Amino acid sequence: MSMLFSKAALAKVARLLIPRVVINGNLNLMARLAFDVSIGPGSVVGRNCSFGGGNVVMNDTEVRSSTLGRYSYIANNSKIRLCEVGAYCSIGDNVRTCLGLHPMNLFSTHPQTFSERPPSGNAWVTQSGFAEHKYVDEAERYVVKIGNDVWVGNNVIIMDGIVIGDGVIIAAGAVVTKNLDAYGVYAGVPAKKIKSRFEQEKINYLLELQWWDKPDQWVIDNIDNIDLMYK
Repeated sequence: MSMLFSKAALAKVARLLIPRVVINGNLNLMARLAFDVSIGPGSVVGRNCSFGGGNVVMNDTEVRSSTLGRYSYIANNSKIRLCEVGAYCSIGDNVRTCLGLHPMNLFSTHPQTFSERPPSGNAWVTQSGFAEHKYVDEAERYVVKIGNDVWVGNNVIIMDGIVIGDGVIIAAGAVVTKNLDAYGVYAGVPAKKIKSRFEQEKINYLLELQWWDKPDQWVIDNIDNIDLMYK
């Protein structure tokens, strides 16, 4: 068999013959076995994902080519792709990353006219003349980097090339088009800073403390003391 068909051809045949639900089920099982992660009904964890432990992917959510730090969770019906997520992050329902880019200065915005991999599957160009994604990490190929202890509300869209600082809160329905400073509260379309969560001295204290990197027992022992330490 291997002499008659290439590995690529066999893989293509397998994708056609094996139901997608079986492929996705196997990937989910691999994620559960390799990491301490709970995956809800209808959700898919794709290849090239890693988890810090204690993670939850709720229902009907898709996670692909992404990393999640310890205890970070993703709620329902979200699509998180090419994203680096820190520890203790709370990501709400219907959150989207990796939307891709379309050119505004070419004669057409449709990928059929500029992409090597258009939705149709039938490319008209051999080399893309436009960067379809903006990466925050070229080596790891992440398009979004989310810090630690970040709360992302429901229905938030995060555009490519965005870095979100530690402790940020993003209000429901926001569209993030620029980098967000640590411990800021952001809302709107496009997202704008409403206020800082704390005075700058306390922000500096929390960024230096980096409690999210501490062992679980340290956090358990100091839950009631972290704010008191600053005071």
